[in-house]
Amino acid sequence: LTAGGRGAGAGGAGGAGGGPGADGDKGFDAYVRRRDRFLTAFPDLRRVIVSMEVADDGAQVLTHWEWHGQHTGEYRGVDYDGTPLLLAPTGASVVCSGVSIDGVRDGRIVRHMVFYDEAALRAQILKVMNEARARDGSTPATLAAKDAIAAQPSAPPLAIDAAVALIDHACGDGLTLVDGSSHPARVLYASKAFEAISGWTSEEISNSPAGLRVLAGDLTNPAALARFDEAFRTSAPARVLVVHYTKSGEPYVSLCAVAPCTPSAELLAAWRARAVYSAAVAAEAMALEHAGDLGDEEEATAKAEEGGASGFAFEPDDGAPWSARTRELVAAARADARMVSLVESGALYTVAHMDMSHIPAGHAGVVGGGGAAAAAAAAN
Repeated sequence: LTAGGRGAGAGGAGGAGGGPGADGDKGFDAYVRRRDRFLTAFPDLRRVIVSMEVADDGAQVLTHWEWHGQHTGEYRGVDYDGTPLLLAPTGASVVCSGVSIDGVRDGRIVRHMVFYDEAALRAQILKVMNEARARDGSTPATLAAKDAIAAQPSAPPLAIDAAVALIDHACGDGLTLVDGSSHPARVLYASKAFEAISGWTSEEISNSPAGLRVLAGDLTNPAALARFDEAFRTSAPARVLVVHYTKSGEPYVSLCAVAPCTPSAELLAAWRARAVYSAAVAAEAMALEHAGDLGDEEEATAKAEEGGASGFAFEPDDGAPWSARTRELVAAARADARMVSLVESGALYTVAHMDMSHIPAGHAGVVGGGGAAAAAAAAN
């Protein structure tokens, strides 16, 4: 998330943030420079106001907006590690969503802050850029995934490592990898940034049968939860402004971006091959423990390769004295096969969690007055 106030990065676009940006600049001249940065990259930028709330007797205005534009100019900024960023024109048609908070005094705007989805903006540009480079397999995500695929089977399963490598180049404040085919949607992985925001570790939330709903609480609007379910059901990207709760029970506002994970055909083929290999290694380990016989080993491996990733049927009997390593290999093979199945069926999703906790869950700028009911209605 990029913000012209609390948060990382420079102020937003069309409008650009009036608060301090990545370079520490503030004031009207800095606002114009940041605005011009977006107009240079997206000369045909068109802005639409989605909703507007006026609070504190007109002293504060909260605006939810989005803008559309084509990336025909250089996009300059600051990368997440603080280094200069330059994205050459790609022709990508992009949509950027964000929230502006304006302080008003005597009919004039005296404070302007913008929080927008920088990660999603870059992802749209990089998608077009990477598609142009995909023919030679030179995209950073593909190379990172291939490196992971070359590793031996281990826990956590490689397919999750590869998926994280694929999406790690476009993550927001926090990131989760979600199985959209389950209800409620189960979390497969959570990034360190998500752990810092929510207080839940990746292992804890992955093991929770409540999935993403473990973040819900009294102020969470059921309609917002229904929008998550709809996004998973229809495979349509969605933005959901919702009140979530930390593990310790503290409410905060989160802007969540839901999107299906759609890797290239080349990477999907590598995942399939990896899952078959993982199954064969597990079958080999089981055959060796069962008989220590080369013939059994070859037969088990051949059956695993013949059945493919989803056809892996060499599951250890719970009563059998399998070693911990063999059980680990079998668990990795099952998880790899499951991940391939989710990707092939379009049920694997990324959810970027953008921390909006600078807006308290009960603040009038969010809830528009009315306490818990209004908070739930606003975070919708």
